[in-house]
Amino acid sequence: MNLMPAEKEKICNGVRLFFLEKGQGDLTFLCIHNTGGDHRLFIPQLEFFSQFGRVVIPDLRGHGKSDKPKQKYSIEIYGDDLFSLCKELSLNNVVAIGSSTGGNVALELACRHPELVKAAIMVDCGMFFNAKVRKKIQEYKVKVQQDPISTTIEEILEDSCLPTDQCKDLMRDAFKAVPAYVWEKSFASLLKWDRDNKTRLLDCKAPILYIQACAPSNDRSQLANLDKFFEYYPDLMTGKVVGSGHYPSLEVDDQVNAMILQFLQLKRLLPNKIPAMKNQAV
Repeated sequence: MNLMPAEKEKICNGVRLFFLEKGQGDLTFLCIHNTGGDHRLFIPQLEFFSQFGRVVIPDLRGHGKSDKPKQKYSIEIYGDDLFSLCKELSLNNVVAIGSSTGGNVALELACRHPELVKAAIMVDCGMFFNAKVRKKIQEYKVKVQQDPISTTIEEILEDSCLPTDQCKDLMRDAFKAVPAYVWEKSFASLLKWDRDNKTRLLDCKAPILYIQACAPSNDRSQLANLDKFFEYYPDLMTGKVVGSGHYPSLEVDDQVNAMILQFLQLKRLLPNKIPAMKNQAV
């Protein structure tokens, strides 16, 4: 019985990726953290979903315990790295769960590798940015190059979290481990990647669930334009959590896990009748 997650490393697409792994089975839950984050963003999901299959939580290149080369960083490259990791681990049936930028990477994987990814879960990530959000991301991109990284980190946390959120210290710690050049290139990539969403969604065959969080202003409409999302992908399923800012996988994991579980049952990727499980973090 696999009681504790295993810490592992693999060379994927030319870089060393650190990851946690737990569970076994035909279905794999690949959890993809945000820009600036690391594997700890999905610790609550590690225990819960390892009851239903294999869970793999990597640190993206430039983040956490993975390599941080001074090379290109983009949604596409993150996707290439994770596709390589899936091949190294002989994964076949993958549910890609991504938070923030990780959700964009999950969608990228689902669109480019339909033979591998059976569903994409996008947790509060940007889609079809409006001018206000695009300007904010551009400001972050400039500030990480000009200001002390700690200043930009605090601004991002203030913009992202509710006053009641408990995850700020964890996210701050993860953010500090990420070099400024990784932040800058990741922000630039996200803005460029977002422009091709129409074509991407029109070609996507995988089921998609979008989980929305609460913004400090209680208005998240500016982060993802769900009307456009539905226009180009009519089968989109959506949900919204209560009581969490931008990192609901940590703040309200019970809500997030329940939504994902129900979605996978509806899409027949998991049995409809599953005994009640305890939702406990590692």
